[in-house]
Amino acid sequence: MSRFFFCITLFLMPFLTMAQSDSLQHKLRLGRSSFGQKLLRADSILTMSYNKGNYDTTYIRRPKHPITVKVRYNVSGSGIFSNGVINGNDYRCHATTSYQNTGSLAFAYRGIAVAFAVNPAKLFGKDKSKSFNFTMYSNRYGMDLAYQNSNQYSGWAEYDGVRENFATDIVRTRFTDMNAYYAFNFRKFSYPAALTQSYIQRRSAGSWLLALSCLNGKMEVSKTETDARVPEVDMRILDIGLGGGYGYNWCLPHRWMLHGSFLPTVVVGPFSKMTVNGEDHHIKYSFPELILTERISILHYLNDRNFLNLTFVNYGSIHGTSKHLRNVHNKWRLRICYGMRF
Repeated sequence: MSRFFFCITLFLMPFLTMAQSDSLQHKLRLGRSSFGQKLLRADSILTMSYNKGNYDTTYIRRPKHPITVKVRYNVSGSGIFSNGVINGNDYRCHATTSYQNTGSLAFAYRGIAVAFAVNPAKLFGKDKSKSFNFTMYSNRYGMDLAYQNSNQYSGWAEYDGVRENFATDIVRTRFTDMNAYYAFNFRKFSYPAALTQSYIQRRSAGSWLLALSCLNGKMEVSKTETDARVPEVDMRILDIGLGGGYGYNWCLPHRWMLHGSFLPTVVVGPFSKMTVNGEDHHIKYSFPELILTERISILHYLNDRNFLNLTFVNYGSIHGTSKHLRNVHNKWRLRICYGMRF
């Protein structure tokens, strides 16, 4: 994978260098046509919007170069952990997915970015899961959304004292995790400086955060072939949470920056239901049920044009009670990034 990133970087370097040196001539040619004039006008409006902002330039500033290209390596995974009572019998389940490895290229122009990802395991038919990630970060507010459809879980289930290991195709999930935030100290603290590098944090600052979270999806546990007593479980989950937390960007010497944030929300709208072997079962609400979002970032600028970044994002939820049925779900992503500005 490292060779892949190195080759892509070498391939892009001459084109991006020529694009930078010829940008003025390109603008002059565009200005000769009506379409070019409209395109330049749109670019001018985008530039004004990009540079405009209600923030303290002592703490935050925009990058000097409008184009950013990133080469990224991503590792992600998820897990489901259940324990409780079903039909009067103790029930426990521990299931995790294998690591999902992807390589991606991301292109950004004045804060608007698009990324293309490649999963080698999917190309060879070894990974049938589907995932989608969308992020929108600004200094004042933002959101991220992560969707996953997977039946690549493996682990074990225990029912009435009998434990059975299972491979894939027994547990399947389709989950969408959504988290939105509002930063009170948005003039000095920048979320995108740590996570998308569309801003640069110049001095250390932190902020209290208001948060809204939502977990929506479905989990299916099929019957196993070896033990017919293990029930077939179909759980539909819709939880809405409100809360808040804190984030901090710590600027260190030699162009280093560390970021950490924690956003716990309390579920105020539980709309989950479950069926066991085709029969409806009530999922008892147990206060407090939580949706948790944690983010960590380590950022190092090699110079004004090049940087290295490592980010870790984890979405987690805790709902139900162990006296009836408690479910813990988490989804995480680790990303290593090398970025170039032009």
